[in-house]
Amino acid sequence: MVASRARGAALVAMVLVIAGCAPNATAAALAEFDPDEAQEIRDSFERDGWSYSEESVLGILVMERECREIRSSLADLASGAPLDDVADHLDDLLVEQNRLHHPNSAEYFQVVVDELRSGSPTNLQEYLDINCENVQ
Repeated sequence: MVASRARGAALVAMVLVIAGCAPNATAAALAEFDPDEAQEIRDSFERDGWSYSEESVLGILVMERECREIRSSLADLASGAPLDDVADHLDDLLVEQNRLHHPNSAEYFQVVVDELRSGSPTNLQEYLDINCENVQ
């Protein structure tokens, strides 16, 4: 779990640096999350001897939120929620919220959400299997 967090954190930190995410923007974004959850991530890095930045903590929190939302949305879909409602929610969460700072992620998720709209949740499930195995 820590290795995947470290890889994810490194990627997110790099993207945030490239995007010019200011420290105040990072602090404001971190404030949207549970402080205990953020501290747990910091503690896990320290416990395992990994260095980290607040941007990497934010990146992990965002990724974990996306994983939980995808999982929940697929469960809603399996329970009979309208496909368009689920796709609209995921479009906002995964595409629109990533568009500014993570355009490559937004492009990837746009394809995945479009596939969902056509009736195929396969790539969303695959994303969960690959990236969200350890996210509760």
